[in-house]
Amino acid sequence: MPSAGAVGSTADVNMTDANGEEKKVEEAPLKTYPIAALADLKHKYEQTKDVQVLNQIMAYVREEKMSVFYEKVVVGQFGVPLDKSFLEQLKKTNEAELAEIEKKHAAALEEEGDIEVKNALMDKADLFNRIGDKDKAVAAYDVAHKKTVGVGGRMDVTLTKVRLGLFWDDKKLTKQSIADAHAELKKGGDWERKNKLKVYEGLFKITTQDYAGAASLLLDSVATFTATELLSFSDFIFYAVLMAMVGLPRKTVKKALGLEFVIKSPEILSAIHETPHMKDFLLSFYNCDYATFMKEFVHVIDIMRADRYTSASLIKLTRQIRLNVYTQFITSYKSVTLASMAQTFGVSPAFIDREIYGFISSGKLLCKIDKVNGVIETQFETTQTKSKAYKDIIKEGDNLLNKMQKLASAIDR
Repeated sequence: MPSAGAVGSTADVNMTDANGEEKKVEEAPLKTYPIAALADLKHKYEQTKDVQVLNQIMAYVREEKMSVFYEKVVVGQFGVPLDKSFLEQLKKTNEAELAEIEKKHAAALEEEGDIEVKNALMDKADLFNRIGDKDKAVAAYDVAHKKTVGVGGRMDVTLTKVRLGLFWDDKKLTKQSIADAHAELKKGGDWERKNKLKVYEGLFKITTQDYAGAASLLLDSVATFTATELLSFSDFIFYAVLMAMVGLPRKTVKKALGLEFVIKSPEILSAIHETPHMKDFLLSFYNCDYATFMKEFVHVIDIMRADRYTSASLIKLTRQIRLNVYTQFITSYKSVTLASMAQTFGVSPAFIDREIYGFISSGKLLCKIDKVNGVIETQFETTQTKSKAYKDIIKEGDNLLNKMQKLASAIDR
């Protein structure tokens, strides 16, 4: 399974040493809310019910004083027995924090300027975000957004709402926030925020099963990746490579959108090995080493099943990958025996027969099986196009006859 998403980027500060010379000291990573690693743990616990994973989740709850997350998720969704005294303690802490922020906001309204008012509103939204109250956080960010001056600041607010949507798997919120971010970018915006949005939108497209769109956005961000608040670079490369294998051909007119680019990209090659089996999985597919591909596929399926972005559409993803590899193999031949194909893939002829038959019957593979001779015969695109055109003509003719019969019946009346 890809590692949990990064909490945030690391900040450097300048300090003066004993000799009066300035030097940079690396501080602890800056936390960005909601915490992506917690979403990964939440998904993992829902799948495994592992007590150790629950303990990791509770560590976040205690550290961040997440009263709403504890009540709604840990108790409400996970079914963990409620600790009333613990919950009350968390609520009292959150109420005290909120009271202090409200006091700060009131003082800003009376004595200070718009910037201080906006900062107080952001503090309030960040509090709701941190403790797991999605609805109040979204409402508070909307208020803060109206008070924010400058495209950069408004983009930051909108990107935070995208992360909230991804964290809670709220597709409506995520889709709308991405649309709002694009609207902001039309007014300006720096390259870093534009690149972050590509990564955010690419991950969202995985959840909506737009694999080609996801691949395009993620591959376009490989050289400029900065979204460490959402996921680590190695996880990002895992998604980029997987989506390229699912949604893109080996070569395209645009160089950056094909598997040929993927296997030659130094950024991808530097990190792909950090996800076990992924490098061999990619190279075996590209190099037509189908026996190795099938062996590695088993392990990659396990990774996809455990991942919160790919698990929901696991069946469709694995089916599309299998279709791609079978298409790549079969289109290299005019005909091939089932036994030969099975040997090449390292599986039984019966398995290949079932697989190919399923794709043929759904219209996904341009070939036919000669069961008597145990041969798969390729149907080239021209044949398939003529067959489709013939079927379309018959269908349209039937529709026309039905309409004429209805018209005749209406006239007779």
